[in-house]
Amino acid sequence: MPFLQSNSLPLALGPLPIRTHLNIPNPCRLRIYQAPRILCAATRKRTGKQRYPSEKKKLKQKHKDTLREVENKFEGIWRLSKLAVPVQDDPGKDFTGVSDGLLREIAKAIKFPVASMLPAEAFSVIRKSFDARKILKEPKFVYTVDMDVSKLVDLEPRTQDFISDLTLRVGLIDHITQGRVTGDLISIIRHARKGEEVQASSGSGDHDNGSSNGSSGLVKCGSRKDRPRIAVVGGGPSGLFASLVLAELGADVTLMERGQPVEQRGRDIGALVVRRILESESNFCFGEGGAGTWSDGKLVTRIGRNSDSVLAAMKTLVHFGAPNNILVDGKPHLGTDRLVPLLRHFRQHLLELGVSVRFGTRVDDLIVENNCVVGVELSDSRNQLPPERFRCDAVVLAVGHSARDIYQMLLSHNVDLVPKDFA
Repeated sequence: MPFLQSNSLPLALGPLPIRTHLNIPNPCRLRIYQAPRILCAATRKRTGKQRYPSEKKKLKQKHKDTLREVENKFEGIWRLSKLAVPVQDDPGKDFTGVSDGLLREIAKAIKFPVASMLPAEAFSVIRKSFDARKILKEPKFVYTVDMDVSKLVDLEPRTQDFISDLTLRVGLIDHITQGRVTGDLISIIRHARKGEEVQASSGSGDHDNGSSNGSSGLVKCGSRKDRPRIAVVGGGPSGLFASLVLAELGADVTLMERGQPVEQRGRDIGALVVRRILESESNFCFGEGGAGTWSDGKLVTRIGRNSDSVLAAMKTLVHFGAPNNILVDGKPHLGTDRLVPLLRHFRQHLLELGVSVRFGTRVDDLIVENNCVVGVELSDSRNQLPPERFRCDAVVLAVGHSARDIYQMLLSHNVDLVPKDFA
């Protein structure tokens, strides 16, 4: 989701190509056919330059953690990872609480002798996944759990000595000084705005009444003409979240999507599947919600699936109608049947914030003056309206991977396209 104000633009590239290795037997000894063994990049251990950037960053952080000492072990949160509970000891995949089997694994991790004495209220499940690989003796549910030390010691004082003996173990036991994010993006931004307003009102009264307040850059909600005008191109996840954040911060946002809203898009996809009638601007790739709307809405990420930023985005989806289990599932997905009403709720919230949502609007070119982007040239994707020049203060390109004409247009402007280091 690039933010265009200069001549540089990040570009998301796809996954690395899968490499195969075939062990073909000697033709002279070939009597019985033996299927070649295929090893892909997902099963082969990556080392050195073959590691993903996210893996390099994670490995570097692990080395730092091994040298870090916890100053106060009785403050903050201890995170316990890779707690494997056998299937027969777990209530099931839809259970996200703390079971007796999980308490036994927690007791092993902190070396507490009696698992039944541990209070379940002191633990919260962060992630739960199912591991049924053949290398295991039996399938297991793998948990990541946060342990509130202060609550644990208050409810069970006898755990104090065991907490004092805890040490960091890379990938297994980690210490977090601050608590987790408790809200979605909407509540986080509104809480920050409220804090800025209180701070501004408590300060001296001789400050300039400009369009921004303080060093945080939050925009005051003045008249519409005083607010920065932002064009967001693309109605996929990046475009929707960019519009949400910018609108909550007080900007005048116009969201442009070359495809159609989910109601019309569903009918166009039905005509494509059943009658083989293709709408070039409203199909599986283009339209409200992006390409993932009709591909089950998978939410798998490699940018820190237990991080606060990912959790805030997930909670935003829950705010608009997603099920709560996506906050815990190891491989979360929404499902197209849930995504369609979720996107309607998302769109309605944007409209209530004052966002102008324009479907069937294709961006053909950028308006560049003095080496700065000052607007975009628009056209009707169904050729029903004349071209239009839309001027704005900034352009956010969230066009996805299917808008090849956009990338050709950017190359014509000599815009540098570089891969994202976290994709």
